[in-house]
Amino acid sequence: MNSDQIPVEFIVSRYMVKYVRLDQLIQFAFKGSEATHINLYIDLYGLYRTLMSRNYRTDMSDYTALTVSIINICAHYRAYFKRIGVSTTIFLVSSYNLPEESLQLMPSYNKTFQEKLQSKSLREMIELNIELLDILCPYLPSIYFIKTQFESATMINYLIRTEGLKGNEDPNIIISSDLYPIQLVNKYNNTVFLRPIKQYHEDNSVITLPKDSEGFDEMFWAVVTRSRSKIGVSEHLGDTRACNFEYLQILNSFPERNLPVILNITMAKRYIMQATNGANIPLTLDMLYELSPDLSNRVPMETIRPRWKVLNLGYQDASFRNSLEPKITHYEDLSDPGAVQMINSKYFANNPIDLLRL
Repeated sequence: MNSDQIPVEFIVSRYMVKYVRLDQLIQFAFKGSEATHINLYIDLYGLYRTLMSRNYRTDMSDYTALTVSIINICAHYRAYFKRIGVSTTIFLVSSYNLPEESLQLMPSYNKTFQEKLQSKSLREMIELNIELLDILCPYLPSIYFIKTQFESATMINYLIRTEGLKGNEDPNIIISSDLYPIQLVNKYNNTVFLRPIKQYHEDNSVITLPKDSEGFDEMFWAVVTRSRSKIGVSEHLGDTRACNFEYLQILNSFPERNLPVILNITMAKRYIMQATNGANIPLTLDMLYELSPDLSNRVPMETIRPRWKVLNLGYQDASFRNSLEPKITHYEDLSDPGAVQMINSKYFANNPIDLLRL
């Protein structure tokens, strides 16, 4: 490895929140909870994006290091929750967050990542590991690898709903370094968003509260602001209710998908406040324009509608339901120790997966 290359293991380890920090965050988010099982939804998009960073070169000398490192993430969180008496079901959700319809609506959608994918060597490495995870995970207990052509958040939305229909109403933690999935905490009870943040050898990871908790809006915006520290979000957002996060992004900007600024943040907040009078009322696009009559003079609805379609979970979910993905998405537990050992020896001879930790 050249000295200017960063090991895959080091990059992926940034997704592993330290136990001492988890002790603080989990106790804060689930204070008083008696749950003995939790669902973890780990969004892999942030890892793909970081691996393709323009600031350094990723060491690809071990082509399977990404698979091993992602399984180690699972082991890390499973061991933590086992330590506090809580069992885990883990969903690894894999997406490049470049939905076909979103790209048709807005060709520059997530343009930064579109450009990163032009790195053929890194893309091939990631896609090989996606194949390996797809092969391996069915044999790992309650660890499911799910691929999607839609946004990660759209798939997580489907999985939470599907699990709920099965009677799984246990708490959900969405682990991601991308802000798109944070919208889901407004939709489901007992669901939080954990944003891993490692800076200067310190773990400054943050977490939201469940939506019915006192202080939910304040913590929601604290996580948004903390996640965008490099972008320079300085305005106080707490007077905008979290349930209208999407509309603030639609009117202002959503840099995570290269949606440029339309209105400055102060003006965007003003229109949302005008439409809701500060109440905890989830808006629709029609409501926003009906209750803010002068908005159409400044920004015609047809200008906003494509942005609404690419960011609105309801719209994206409808597109998902009308696709083939719900029919082909499945996850199961297969029991075959011999197959697991064969996979381990065939693909990971130089870097074996510690299956006992799982």
